[in-house]
Amino acid sequence: MFSKDKNIKVRYTFKHFFLVFIYDILIISLFIYFFYTLGTVKGHSYIDYTENNFFLTNNDSIYTFVDYTENSLPKNSNLQSYEESINKFLSEAFTKRNNSFLSGDVSSLYNYYRASSSNGRYSLIYEFKRIAYLRDWAIERGILFTSINSFIIINSITQKDNKFIIDVDEQCTFTYVHNKGKLKNEFSLTIPHILTLYSYSENFDDLYLIDKDYYCDVFDDGIDNYTFTLTETVLPYTKTLNSNFSTPTNLKVDDILRFEKSLFTDHKAVISGFDSNGYPLINCNSLNAVNMPFDFGWNEKNIKSSY
Repeated sequence: MFSKDKNIKVRYTFKHFFLVFIYDILIISLFIYFFYTLGTVKGHSYIDYTENNFFLTNNDSIYTFVDYTENSLPKNSNLQSYEESINKFLSEAFTKRNNSFLSGDVSSLYNYYRASSSNGRYSLIYEFKRIAYLRDWAIERGILFTSINSFIIINSITQKDNKFIIDVDEQCTFTYVHNKGKLKNEFSLTIPHILTLYSYSENFDDLYLIDKDYYCDVFDDGIDNYTFTLTETVLPYTKTLNSNFSTPTNLKVDDILRFEKSLFTDHKAVISGFDSNGYPLINCNSLNAVNMPFDFGWNEKNIKSSY
């Protein structure tokens, strides 16, 4: 019995020694490879940052100091040019869409989408659904939107030939009044977009069309019942003023609401107050929403109190 335990211990010791040996060989090999690759880097590729906001560059043994302070870092002039033209294009496209929210006229939106592709058609149809939903949501509640404005912030641009992928935040501000009311109410939210654009100009700096537009949308819960064929120029109302429409009367400031989708909680929001007509308003971090009507974009049956 004792001899058997001794043999096991010997085998364990040998196995442990062998694994440690292999591990040491691996570490040594990695160090050798690191210093080998470091030695093959050309001199002009070395950059060192000094304490006084200077870059020390070594180019064929000639050292030069270049003052690259925070405000004078060189920028890619082409990328900057693209950003300006893309910002202008998206601002115009979102303004046209916002005007369509107010009027129902969508004829001008065809000029901003790549409707020859399946992605472009899907993106444009989705915008039609959003426009139709918002207009129906408003008229049913006796709400009149007087202005909708968008301000965009481009976070990044990736280019491949005439294709651009843009990460952009759209900050939206909605102003509205209630039926027969004069007091204006305002709420805001931020919509993050990942857009794919195609340029059809010679220098890729103009004539853009939207192909894909992926974003976190507040209307996602309420637009499934709308169908469009991209032959529409005006989107009519499909609902009318509901004089009996009412909102929950048991809500108070700081109450928590839970928004459910497929039996799971999609997000939560807090009651921030009430508008000029007593309509409950919410703040919500997921969309950076401030004083937004509590059921904006959501079926009321999917909104539950959370305790």
